[in-house]
Amino acid sequence: MKDSRNLFERLDTPLPGCYEIIPCRRSDSRGTFIKTVHEDAFKELGLEADFVEQYYSVSKQHVLRGLHFQLPPSDHAKLVYCIEGRIFDVAVDLRHGSAAYGHFHTCELSAENGKMLYIPKGMAHGFYTLSQQAVVMYNVTSLYDAERDSGILWNSLNIPWPVDEIEPPVISERDKNFCTFAEFSSPFTKRALLTGITGFVGSHLAEKLLAEGWEVHGIVRENSDTSKLIGKLTDRIKLHMHNDRKSLNSIMAEVKPEVVFHLASLYLSSHAYEDIPALVESNVTFGTLLVEAMINNGCCRLVNTGTSWQHYQNKPYSPVNLYAASKQAFDDMLQYYVEARELKVIELQLFDTYGADDKRQKLLNLLRDCLKNGRKLSMSPGEQLLNLVHIDDVVSAFSLAGNYLLSGDYDKCGTYAVVAQEMFSLRELVERIEQLAGGSLNIEFGGRPYRAREVMKPWIFGNILPGWQCKIALDDGLQNFFGFKECSI
Repeated sequence: MKDSRNLFERLDTPLPGCYEIIPCRRSDSRGTFIKTVHEDAFKELGLEADFVEQYYSVSKQHVLRGLHFQLPPSDHAKLVYCIEGRIFDVAVDLRHGSAAYGHFHTCELSAENGKMLYIPKGMAHGFYTLSQQAVVMYNVTSLYDAERDSGILWNSLNIPWPVDEIEPPVISERDKNFCTFAEFSSPFTKRALLTGITGFVGSHLAEKLLAEGWEVHGIVRENSDTSKLIGKLTDRIKLHMHNDRKSLNSIMAEVKPEVVFHLASLYLSSHAYEDIPALVESNVTFGTLLVEAMINNGCCRLVNTGTSWQHYQNKPYSPVNLYAASKQAFDDMLQYYVEARELKVIELQLFDTYGADDKRQKLLNLLRDCLKNGRKLSMSPGEQLLNLVHIDDVVSAFSLAGNYLLSGDYDKCGTYAVVAQEMFSLRELVERIEQLAGGSLNIEFGGRPYRAREVMKPWIFGNILPGWQCKIALDDGLQNFFGFKECSI
């Protein structure tokens, strides 16, 4: 694809985030002019452009340099190109958890073809000189750090180096003594930034990502209740305070996440006049500022959270309430960034979520309190169909979506329903709980009317994220939630 100014063409490689860059060449009778860096154009292409150091190497024929990288926190993205001669260039993915971990990409860079290789953080780089002499330019996003400058042995992977059979490669003693790839323990982790991290879904997602080797950051406000974070997660998560609209840019610049998971929202089943400013600020304005900050800092991967309530009566779009309308309004904002700014988005539209440690005053907690204290609970007539998805299944969908984006599998971008296979009425749910409990619930069906725009049948036309399925059966989930017996969840 080409950016809006037609300055560069970005070509994908098998390594997520690593690209061959073809700059625009302008030639006339005097020679050729090539622009190698343009901050705005690079950001539009989803590339880091805050280069802080530039240098070049001069190498004789048969010289092999690499495989080099800097360890965190001095790791950097790198832009490499050859302004004299020809080299066989190599990038190796060292990011723990990457779908391409241990894989490599090779290409020829030369003064003649003008091609550049963009190498993100977490990859090693090296090259072999093909011409009598080669001058190689490097642009990097962090300063040289001798204490964190490292590498792996050049021939410890199956890289098809085009070395001369008669004349061996010329390699420095330092490069000869690097550890092999098999001996290497990667310090490079996947970095995620979460909004809504103190919420029920957000805290469980943070726990899931940490278990999968992600480095997890969260955005919180001064009034956020961080005690909701599960167990000792606060010791393993870095929280960033969002105090004003400018702080999002600073947070994004500091964290530089590979993937942003946006779960924060203001949920109101019904609203009053005075609720509207907060609803729009939380569900539209904040998300839009978040995405703008992402684009400004070279982050282009977003997992967004939608709601099945955007599809009242199973219509393509019909909001159940103003909350659902505000979620759709943010989707419309996202469409601009997808089309104009190369934002990559997977949206997961949620149904009713639940889990044993769910403290929200939602249906299952009302039923649990009713079962515990025996007090009468007045409910609607109970004919509406429900779709309950256990929190473990929900966060598995978010994790899978994040990994698709991280691996560059952008054909998975789109909107998906995180939905259970089984639907049942409210009355049927109460009956199943009574069967599992071996007792009855004091429910007065019809004790209150249906709500305005009650969802009588959940959305059934959503696509399912490839590779995901709801694995926790309802009875197992209910047993776990109510504590009826030990189960495998």
